[in-house]
Amino acid sequence: MKPRNALSLILALLLCALLFLGLSALLLSSGCEKAPPPSLLNRRPHVYVSGGPPQGGTSYYYVTVYWRGWDSDGVVECFRYAIDDTTEWVETRSSQETFLFTADSLRTGEEFGRWHTFWIKAVDNLGAESVPYYLTFDARTIAPRTTILSPRCDPEGPAICQGPLRLGTSVRITWEGEDPDCSDPMKRPVGYMWRLFNTTKYCNCPFGIEDPELLDLPDYVPDSTSFWSEPTADTEIQFNDLKPGAYWLFGVRAIDEAGAIEPHLRLNYNVISFETTPGFGSPVLRVYEDGSQHTFPNDGAVWEKKVPVDRQVCFSWEGDASSYGGAICGYTYGIDIENLDDPDQWEIGWTLDVTGVCLTFEETGSHYLYIKAKDCFGTEQLGTVELDVSEIFSRDVLFVDDYYDIITRDEDHDQFITGIMTRCYQYTDSVYVYNTFKPGPGGVPREVKQVQEPSLFELMRYRFIIWDTDASQNMFDTGIGRVVRNGDMQTYLKSGGRLWLFGREIVRGTAEDWEFFQYPMEPDPDSFAGRYLRISGEVDRPIVTPFAQGDGFRGADPNRALSELLPVLDIDYSKGGTSPDYGMSKVEAVMTAMEDPDLEQRPDTLFFYRANYHTSDYDDKACGFRFHDVYTGSKVLYLGFPIHYFYEEDAESLANFVIDWMFEE
Repeated sequence: MKPRNALSLILALLLCALLFLGLSALLLSSGCEKAPPPSLLNRRPHVYVSGGPPQGGTSYYYVTVYWRGWDSDGVVECFRYAIDDTTEWVETRSSQETFLFTADSLRTGEEFGRWHTFWIKAVDNLGAESVPYYLTFDARTIAPRTTILSPRCDPEGPAICQGPLRLGTSVRITWEGEDPDCSDPMKRPVGYMWRLFNTTKYCNCPFGIEDPELLDLPDYVPDSTSFWSEPTADTEIQFNDLKPGAYWLFGVRAIDEAGAIEPHLRLNYNVISFETTPGFGSPVLRVYEDGSQHTFPNDGAVWEKKVPVDRQVCFSWEGDASSYGGAICGYTYGIDIENLDDPDQWEIGWTLDVTGVCLTFEETGSHYLYIKAKDCFGTEQLGTVELDVSEIFSRDVLFVDDYYDIITRDEDHDQFITGIMTRCYQYTDSVYVYNTFKPGPGGVPREVKQVQEPSLFELMRYRFIIWDTDASQNMFDTGIGRVVRNGDMQTYLKSGGRLWLFGREIVRGTAEDWEFFQYPMEPDPDSFAGRYLRISGEVDRPIVTPFAQGDGFRGADPNRALSELLPVLDIDYSKGGTSPDYGMSKVEAVMTAMEDPDLEQRPDTLFFYRANYHTSDYDDKACGFRFHDVYTGSKVLYLGFPIHYFYEEDAESLANFVIDWMFEE
């Protein structure tokens, strides 16, 4: 062999070797896609499902599946899984995945399901695949539910739901849904389907329709809205120019993330029946002033309000057109308008951005605040507030007898109270008296259970009001409850008035929802007790009987750290309604520490509860406070107990302390 041929052979062999190495490197870099080696000795890897739904059983539709793999002669490089369809495999290097399985076939009741098969196989480092392992189970879900919010007749409300709703020819319908087993913490369905069906052709239904099945009603051509809509995430829809005098069914069904569609249609829940009437419906306008409210037109065309001169009064408003399928599209207001039809005399144009105004009048007289709400169909609702602006605090002291006297007798109670108020005459010539419970027929006591509270005009005449009450009497229908719930007492205090309020169960008696109030209760910060009495802790009061004596109220101990002038108050057991064995019942105390958010204006604690047993939870809890609002100038002193059960000398010392503080500037 010639040397040149030998050299050529060597170069050819080196080239082949390099080519082989390059192809091998390319195959090794291709991940899980291995070319099968020429050797037949490589064994398949193995795989199995280590956790997940039970084989052949049922499961929640949102499932985590776990698997494990091994290879006896190599390593597992990756896994491939498929769901139901084994023509499409997904590669993963994880040993677990969470899947959302469909469950869109109705089983029983409101439960949906669908059978699924999960396939998994392992792939080794040489590309060999295991025999697929499979897991079969029935994914289950609870169907979502929809409730139409407006317009609707609430079947659980006070009104009887009979016959179709009367709506205008333009209707806005809103709803909300709930998916009880949704993976979303908000429990919201992923979509809705709605259907509007004109039933006039099939049913003249002035008295409504029972158990409507919109699924089975025939399609009313050419009314294209008679078909179920495409899924949408919207929770409202507007229909315009519907046929007048027609009867309609509207239904909406929720869809959950597993594909289940709400199966049932329930009248007055996710279905409404209505009749379209031309020109029907006008908005409701609600106007608020602090704690009081007037609804137009239900409460009358004019709201009369007493307003103090040179004091700010603020009004806010909101409209509602949902009862007839409408929506509010704007508000406007004006002061002392001469021509309501002249848009130039109103303060602003139509807008949704302005829903309130604050006013101050420097002189006495009458003024008028006009407010309008307009729905999106152009229908307006006018509200008129007549403002009587008058001078305030022209007199010094008013005593309000808001105590329905059974025990002690009326004359004994009144004589005691007026006797301890003599300190007032150091500051004024007259103390006026107002009885909320009027005398019986012919002016002869006993008093009758007919409450007549003082008007705001009457309250505003007095710089200082002493209010004696038992707010639990007469089924919580008392003067103090009425003037708080109509907002007059709040207006008086915001104007700088001063109030000494004492008696039993005042926190509940002044609550807006007193019927549902349950002791113990922490007053809402915006309630009368929270905002004006400045009580921010949990309030309770005991019901004391001969068989439950430990919590009885035996007296009030003064906070001498505040003042040495505060007297010790002991019950005089010679007076009816008390017992030397257990004291007195239904006295309020604040059972937890008060955390007033206003660090600059905190109330002073005056008295502590002295219980029959020192082991009582009530013992040494605060039961009397005072507060001076430096911004409005108002002063409030609250005692959670009546004072006419104490000894006269102690009660008079208490009255002197309170009256002196009230007249301090």
